[in-house]
Amino acid sequence: MRQARQALHPEWRDAASRQIATRMLSWTALSPLEVVHCYMAWRSEVATSGLIEQLLKADKKVVAPRVEILHNQLQHYYIQELG
Repeated sequence: MRQARQALHPEWRDAASRQIATRMLSWTALSPLEVVHCYMAWRSEVATSGLIEQLLKADKKVVAPRVEILHNQLQHYYIQELG
């Protein structure tokens, strides 16, 4: 799966990421939510930064997972801005 994803042309992947974000933002079930859990894209994964930025602009709280290697744990953090 990873090899197939990496083989995609970056422009195609970017366009697909924008289309996914647009669909997510127009999803009616998203409207009443106060908190949204979303991953931070890594390498060739679907980009989520545009989606996260739009969620923050819509006053949603965004939480993302992060692996804490020293403790071998998955932690969840609020994102206040993308830097």
